[in-house]
Amino acid sequence: ESLSRLKRRPLLTSPTASSVGTARGFESLPVLGAEFADSEDSPSSLPGTFDEALQRHAGEGSGKSLAITCMEADGKTGRTLTYAKLYSSSRRLAYYLLNKVGHKGSSSLKPGDRAALLLPASDVCTLATAFAACQLAGVVPVPVERRLLPLPRLARCWLLWSESFYRQLKTQSQHEPPSYPGWPSGLHWILADAQGLTKPAKDWRPPQSGQQSQQQPLAYAECGPARDGSARAVCISRAALLSHGKALCSALGYGKGDTAVCLLDPRRDVGLWHGLVAAMLAGLHVYFVPYSLMKSDSLAWLRLVAKQRVAYAWAKSRDLYWSLLAGKDESSTSGMSLASLRCLLVADSTNPWSLTSCDSFLTCFRSRGLSPNCLVTCAYSPESLTVSLRRPGYSVGRGVVSMHGLSYGLVQVDSDSSYTSLTLQDCGHLLPQSAVAVVRLGRQGATESRPQLCRVDEVGEICVCSRYSAARYAGNDSPNERVFNCRPVSATGDEIDSAGSGTDGAFVRTGLIGFLGPPTSGGLLFVCGTIATQLCVAKRRHSAEDIIATVLAVEPLKFVYRGRIAVFAQPLLGDDRIVVVAEQRPDASDSRCHTWACHVLQAIESIHQLSVYCLALVPANPLPRGPHGSVETVTVRDLYSAGRLRPCRVLMCPQAAVADQLQLLIDDANNPTSDIDNNSDDSKSVESIEPSVSDRSSTSSSSAGPTLPCLTLTDALRWRASREPDTRLLS
Repeated sequence: ESLSRLKRRPLLTSPTASSVGTARGFESLPVLGAEFADSEDSPSSLPGTFDEALQRHAGEGSGKSLAITCMEADGKTGRTLTYAKLYSSSRRLAYYLLNKVGHKGSSSLKPGDRAALLLPASDVCTLATAFAACQLAGVVPVPVERRLLPLPRLARCWLLWSESFYRQLKTQSQHEPPSYPGWPSGLHWILADAQGLTKPAKDWRPPQSGQQSQQQPLAYAECGPARDGSARAVCISRAALLSHGKALCSALGYGKGDTAVCLLDPRRDVGLWHGLVAAMLAGLHVYFVPYSLMKSDSLAWLRLVAKQRVAYAWAKSRDLYWSLLAGKDESSTSGMSLASLRCLLVADSTNPWSLTSCDSFLTCFRSRGLSPNCLVTCAYSPESLTVSLRRPGYSVGRGVVSMHGLSYGLVQVDSDSSYTSLTLQDCGHLLPQSAVAVVRLGRQGATESRPQLCRVDEVGEICVCSRYSAARYAGNDSPNERVFNCRPVSATGDEIDSAGSGTDGAFVRTGLIGFLGPPTSGGLLFVCGTIATQLCVAKRRHSAEDIIATVLAVEPLKFVYRGRIAVFAQPLLGDDRIVVVAEQRPDASDSRCHTWACHVLQAIESIHQLSVYCLALVPANPLPRGPHGSVETVTVRDLYSAGRLRPCRVLMCPQAAVADQLQLLIDDANNPTSDIDNNSDDSKSVESIEPSVSDRSSTSSSSAGPTLPCLTLTDALRWRASREPDTRLLS
């Protein structure tokens, strides 16, 4: 009888922030970074250009000062490169690029042109030579990968690569270069490690870098994926590259003759800026440990630190966790002394869940002489470069906040024992000559050129105004003013002042979400997420990293294969729906996997107060992964949308996840079937069949024909199939 008189039940409205309170603090003002004290490591004492830095370091120590040492996959020392060899090889390659390549009309390579660097992360010596040669020649290097190669945006289609990497690529013929989908035709291939290049004269100097009108000459372009999966390149000027490199050297005290260990990718992000740029300016000797060696022997870099008395190390929290697991056996670390390590920089310290790995690593290796204050955190983004940096020797700042409050954009102090709390560690103090402001987050997918400043107890996007920030996105059609730059305003509409940053007042969006510490902290910065990992559901923002941590907390070793999980949002019925995809262990049974999936849904709902639309389990090893083993969430989302994910087990909860519509399409007062009992259990199935679509107006439904003239559930499905065949119900 209940199905004979259908009624659209009132849908749930999205909760408001009144249940968790509102921001009551005063308006946050931009904070300026403290200046460096005058010392021998100050920026004024460092070389002014790359040419000057390499020439100075090459002439010291009879030309035998080591610059780079590459470790092999078996743990042995591989290829080495001195500063004298680096300087001579880079000069020869720079002379070859400008004078010996492509002199056929307009195909020659000129200063200011862009050239792609297709080099593996393991061939650091060739990468350093090519990068330094591009800096000397005034050419803009763009490190790329095969899976992400935006060559059509390059001014010139030049590609630098190594002979060893050529053997790894699939070729149609032995003498023909490879070709991949999306690559432009007419590529000019240049061997960066070619032998027998012409030696330039001693008095040869490359010409001035070409520059466009009203734009600074570019020095580097960092390429990476955007949130929608497209390729994007961030352009960095020569002045910004040198200023930022000098600031890093002064902040961490890099000096000539110091030794460092790099576990990061030297082609981008923190690995490039510390492992190549800052190291060349300061004259460091850097040991590069490849990813393959870390997978086979996670303690190799610690033995290298103890043997070579390394002072600096750059790693990720994943590397610390692997070393922690391998170091539980005391026999493997016997006789190891880590007292020489003054700085351990964690590149992904902006992820709140890296705190556990950092604390456990310090506790485990404190008996080996590791200083508890050697841990250095940083906040980095490709657009703003390094925002903040904790100096070695400074104490750690902690804060316990509520994840429920963060979903509404509020900073609320919570107890450490609460299962809905999130412990944050500080990302250090701001770099000098920079101003940082926190602006309110706009609607999902929308940006404002003049956003408003947050209050001190609100979470917002961190914006930076400094001399060493990136200039713009590559391409003339990039919406730089609304996406890249912004000019924040106060509550009264007045534009804020960025005096002291040395710029024109435009702030660069970092893509980091966080808040500033109290005024007594001296510019301390806390980061709780990124824009790229934010999931906006029913006007609340959740971090995909937080949801992954919740999933991993439910017995991950028994069901999830190597912790490979992807969390993303799928637009459906006027709002985003949360989808969780995980790789299942081969030895897990069907019944236990179903029980585990139910527990995961309950954990996410109780901790985040969020309903999951779909939880899919796939067999081991089908999810696409990056070069270092991380799951590519954008590719997984595309496979899910196209129906090519091939899951082996699926648990969907549309009746819980689709009940958060923001408005009701048809008024119950005008609905002829509104006299049905609201408490009828059978109406729940009808509600899941014909939910309200918020992006479809009531006028369009009335113009499509009469109201739902069906008496049974079968009639309802037949009526929908005939009139709305393209409306998506499930995916």
